[in-house]
Amino acid sequence: MTREEKKQQRHDAIVTHGLNLIRQHGFDEVSIKQITEAAGLAKGTFFNYFASKGDLIAFWYDSIVEQAINLSINEIHPTLSEHILNVSLYCLNAARSEPQLWDAKRKLVASNTALQEAECRMDRELKAFIANTLEQTATEVNSQQLAELLVCILTGTVQECATYAQHHDVEATIRDRVKNLLRLAGA
Repeated sequence: MTREEKKQQRHDAIVTHGLNLIRQHGFDEVSIKQITEAAGLAKGTFFNYFASKGDLIAFWYDSIVEQAINLSINEIHPTLSEHILNVSLYCLNAARSEPQLWDAKRKLVASNTALQEAECRMDRELKAFIANTLEQTATEVNSQQLAELLVCILTGTVQECATYAQHHDVEATIRDRVKNLLRLAGA
């Protein structure tokens, strides 16, 4: 096994065991020592890959958009709005399907630079995906500006529903708002 393969193996072990422990016990209940012990590594090894447990959550969060876009490439979508909604709702549902990780992300985002950067990357990737999707349609609307509005709607709606504990209708609200904006834009 090469040096790079060993590094990747250690990284993957930290991610796998760390996220599993957080899922089982909650973010605050899991220590870095527990993560590295479960991964069969020395405690200091964790810091070769992540600055904190929050950075581990950022790594998880970062992977969601990439997975959504990669899955979307091979799917056939009946309409532009369904294509955009499928990717957007995949991101939302992937995050919500991991309540311990999602809660940790929400609590830490204000104070963790890696999570803030992950959110910015997620927004940029979604904007680029949406703009690219819009450019493939015959519309006179500026695709970059419309993509920015759509990402604002998505992130704002998720934040609104999380803040006011309206989890039951977030998907319906997102669907309505995205479809309305696309209709108004003539896309």
